[in-house]
Amino acid sequence: MNLKFYKLLWLIIFVACDNHNAIEKENSNEKLNDSVLFNVKSPEKLPQQEVAENYSQAIAEYIKAVYTEGKQKPDTLYINGNDEFPKIELPSKIENINIKFMNGEVAENYFRPRKNWVLLNVIGWLTKNTSEFIIVTFFEDYHPQHNLNLYFKRTNDTKRFKLDSLKFDYRYN
Repeated sequence: MNLKFYKLLWLIIFVACDNHNAIEKENSNEKLNDSVLFNVKSPEKLPQQEVAENYSQAIAEYIKAVYTEGKQKPDTLYINGNDEFPKIELPSKIENINIKFMNGEVAENYFRPRKNWVLLNVIGWLTKNTSEFIIVTFFEDYHPQHNLNLYFKRTNDTKRFKLDSLKFDYRYN
């Protein structure tokens, strides 16, 4: 009986400590309201405006790469606003295409009756001098079509990020 008591006591202490850490993490993120924390291995703070510019630039490069001459551009690109996406504001239009956020059940209910739509899952890793993005493209029936890997480097002269390279990955076909 004593063994069961100690196991139960250990479990309660473990859960209580774990919950305390979650609250500490939540509170520590609130203190970073002027910056966004990225790259767990080497954490660096980047201003939210710079993060938003990087995400906008990645989406613009995606549009240029995917919708080359002759391909019809959609009137709207939907961005999956999942938990991984930073709390930033993007322009309402990028490369003359409307940008809208969608997530979860809202997206599912919105897309169900529609035939033509493009949903992007944008995942970014940003550091002070480099940024990397993977943009997964979804079409009808939520079937992923391809990934676009984008790599950016900060230039010395303008201190802005410039596209270094990009690569399509057609793993879903």
